[in-house]
Amino acid sequence: NAGEDGIKKIISEFNHEDNKISNKLGSQMKEMGQKLSELFSEKIMRLQTLLLMVAIFAVGMGSYGIHFAAKFSNMDIFVTTTMKAAFGFLVISCCMVVLQYVGRKPVLIICYTLNAAFAIAFFFSPLTTRPYLFIVTSSLFVGNYFIIDTFILELLPTSTRNFGFNFLETVA
Repeated sequence: NAGEDGIKKIISEFNHEDNKISNKLGSQMKEMGQKLSELFSEKIMRLQTLLLMVAIFAVGMGSYGIHFAAKFSNMDIFVTTTMKAAFGFLVISCCMVVLQYVGRKPVLIICYTLNAAFAIAFFFSPLTTRPYLFIVTSSLFVGNYFIIDTFILELLPTSTRNFGFNFLETVA
């Protein structure tokens, strides 16, 4: 009986801890629901959040897509990754310089347009030019992330930014 009582006591303690965790989880879910409803309660916040989701989704999915398209570039994966990082740094440096002269909106439009053009060209290009187009396209996506991150941090509240980025990560 002593062993059986000990087991019952341990089980009782586990049940008590499970209830504590369950109650804490329930209160956290309720708090998250309230914050989510705040994002969509006002018209301007709803519009900002939805537009942010579209922008981040486009950049994120394109970036993931081109990343996984590395196998189609017909180059060694390590050489491709190294070159992609170097050119990504170069694109960010160029974006930083151009931002000072023309502003965020034109740079963002230019990056999106160039990215779309190079991504489509990559898809239809012959095998001999794909490695080069791959590196340029993936580097432009890095530039897009840089511009989007800079733009979003300055314009939108933290809750909207967090929701937009988490939406991208969840979907992707």
